[in-house]
Amino acid sequence: MLKLPFWKDAVERVLASVLGALGAYLAAVAITPMDLQWWQGLALAGLAGLVSAVKAAIARYIGDPDSASLATPVEPNEHLRTPVLRVNRHSNPADYDDESGQL
Repeated sequence: MLKLPFWKDAVERVLASVLGALGAYLAAVAITPMDLQWWQGLALAGLAGLVSAVKAAIARYIGDPDSASLATPVEPNEHLRTPVLRVNRHSNPADYDDESGQL
């Protein structure tokens, strides 16, 4: 059964594809002498959305089943994280541990 995270991801990707294709259509009509009708622009946007939806359906079986992405999830690397030194104006920075940023 498809779970909510997959649906949210898939809908976001399909909407982004449709809106991106519509934006490209509007830009192309505005700056080039193309003679495209409005329904052709909608058809192109719909086709982009369909391709995105098919890709999301295929991705469910290839990668993470809760994601519409073909890429595998990237695990955070603890060694690459930059420690955050939290200092307020009333504290002495020398009281903080250099590595963890904790008192």
